[in-house]
Amino acid sequence: MNSKEADPESNGNHPDIRGVIEQQLYLLLRNKLSGAEIRYEPYEFEHTTEDGKTEKTIPDFYIRKPNGAVTIIEVTAALWSPANDPKEKQKRIMREAAPNTKYVVLYRHNLTSIQSKHPEISFFGSRKIDPDELTTK
Repeated sequence: MNSKEADPESNGNHPDIRGVIEQQLYLLLRNKLSGAEIRYEPYEFEHTTEDGKTEKTIPDFYIRKPNGAVTIIEVTAALWSPANDPKEKQKRIMREAAPNTKYVVLYRHNLTSIQSKHPEISFFGSRKIDPDELTTK
């Protein structure tokens, strides 16, 4: 995995999660994945293209389950279509920088589906949560 810590001070206990969608997903993950390490934007991934250009991305969530399995999640409110993938660059970087790591992009339709199954979560139209409310229990 070709990565470095994006925020070495981040310990996951008091995440500074900027976006409402990311905050809501963090709360859901924290409640559903008991015992998992869930960190917000802890790593920057990069790779160098054939022409020598360095490309970087910082995915939203790093999750390590108690069994050691790692999943990295990127969240976007953008719409996906076969003709237009707004996260194609990030996906390419992750394929190159972390080819053996499970990487998932959650688009608007994924978030809508999750929200319909979890009415306690509101990705769209929620207020921003005070960081103190996100403190890991």
